[in-house]
Amino acid sequence: MSKAWVGVDAGKGQHWALVIDVEGQTLRSRPVANDQTAISELLAEVSGLAEELVWAVDLSNGCSALLLALLWTNHPAGRLRAGPGGQSGRGRLST
Repeated sequence: MSKAWVGVDAGKGQHWALVIDVEGQTLRSRPVANDQTAISELLAEVSGLAEELVWAVDLSNGCSALLLALLWTNHPAGRLRAGPGGQSGRGRLST
């Protein structure tokens, strides 16, 4: 089973997505506009990169709300969980 990790640095107008494989090789690294079409395109694009995707989003509030809603709706396993807290007042989320 192939596996990859998708990390998203959430921003108000734009996010940055980085996908790496088990060898640590970059499969994708690109900006993603904070709108439904762009985020949906990212989800479709990375879904074909590995059989199992592990997502990590640096924020679980505010500017990442749309991304998280679409990820929640489209994540094949349907599992999302909050990760350990980072900076005070900021949530973390992973799948």
